Amino acid sequence: MDRDKLLQTVKDTIDSYLSKTAGILYDKDKLSEMIADRIINNKSITIPKTKKSPADKFFAEANKQVDDIIANAQKAKDSWNGREKVPEPIRELLDAYVKLTGQKPTKSQLFDWLNTGSEWLELGAQAIDVKDAYAKANPDKGNGFFVNRPGSLTNTIGMVVGTRRQKTTVKVDPMQAMNEYIERSKK
Repeated sequence: MDRDKLLQTVKDTIDSYLSKTAGILYDKDKLSEMIADRIINNKSITIPKTKKSPADKFFAEANKQVDDIIANAQKAKDSWNGREKVPEPIRELLDAYVKLTGQKPTKSQLFDWLNTGSEWLELGAQAIDVKDAYAKANPDKGNGFFVNRPGSLTNTIGMVVGTRRQKTTVKVDPMQAMNEYIERSKK
């Protein structure tokens, strides 16, 4: 087969193919010559796109929308009604509770949650204390209890915070402290 016949056959094949693949735009003459040359020289054929198709733009926009939906779903999973109205230190504690339990307050429960968060803050609680208290309350271990609201953990958080404080305070021998006091009072 001579080059001109081959080139015409390739052009016809490309025209036929492109009519079936709407939206994909090629430079037909350049593509036909390249394919004919590669067939004659027994080389592999890769078809380059010379222009972006409308489908590329569509898929890019669709992918961006899907990414946005996933990001919003993640935010919604970690968020709860009234969260932005809660002061930051309390919010950190309540965020830890929501993350652990999956429970979120309704509008009518928000005030109760705020009070509970304030109590936890007064106890000196941190987010890690909420996690530890929830672990102690876990009924799966046999001796725990069900946590149906943040207030269920208040006593346990108090215990966890107290234990943490005991670990961080310096232990003093009472007899040694008494002797030091007596020595100071004599002077």
